[in-house]
Amino acid sequence: MDLQLFGRVLLRYRFVMVLGLLLAGALAFLAYVRVDFVDSKPVFSYRDSELWQDRATLLLTQGGFPEGRSVFLPTPEKPKKDSEAESTEPPYYAGQGRFNELTEIYAQIATGDAVRARMLRRGPINGSFGASSIRGAAGGGTPLLQLFASAETPAKATALTERATAALLAYLGSEQARASIPANQRVDIEVLTRSGQLLLLEPRKKTLPIVVFLAVLVMTTALVFTLENTRKQASVSVMRPETPPAVQSDAQPPDTARRIS
Repeated sequence: MDLQLFGRVLLRYRFVMVLGLLLAGALAFLAYVRVDFVDSKPVFSYRDSELWQDRATLLLTQGGFPEGRSVFLPTPEKPKKDSEAESTEPPYYAGQGRFNELTEIYAQIATGDAVRARMLRRGPINGSFGASSIRGAAGGGTPLLQLFASAETPAKATALTERATAALLAYLGSEQARASIPANQRVDIEVLTRSGQLLLLEPRKKTLPIVVFLAVLVMTTALVFTLENTRKQASVSVMRPETPPAVQSDAQPPDTARRIS
């Protein structure tokens, strides 16, 4: 390709190229942004949406802050009478693996129908939510539970995460009260981080605007070279006039032959 020739052609039809660039930019903008008119005023909105995720972290524990103890003291034994059987009172603190197991169960409860029904009491669920247990560095279980929600905007993702957290806590509290579980035997759930762990999962796609811009630019360039070829053909026709055809005479040449009598 002769770049100098290419540049000269584009420069010769620069006004066409400028109009093509403006048209390409306008169509690409309209492919990315929607323009609506409200009260005769333009209102801009994106045609495609993003997908944001927010997360909350919960700790499964029990009263007395066992995480702050280096060792678990044995439960004080009450004096027994000879007629009493062996005491069946559970130990004051649960075993260290108890809450690690519960996080797997609570992750299923958090996405169950009962929690979803409580969330729907506050309006429609515009997005998705879920829960999972948090694994340790070595791959083992931890008493940490993570709730997460995804929506179109950061604000919606945060609001949905908070709704899922509140619905789970309310459901567990109601079930514990319905089962008449004593306060010192209940699983306590502490909210370590309620929200604010935003993550952009899917940005807005720019494929369509780019394709539209390039397509209009290619068509404009093709139009420019079509005009250039038409101009060249017209100039060649002017420089090469057609040769008029020879005029043929109907007169016969004189007969110079004479008869000798």
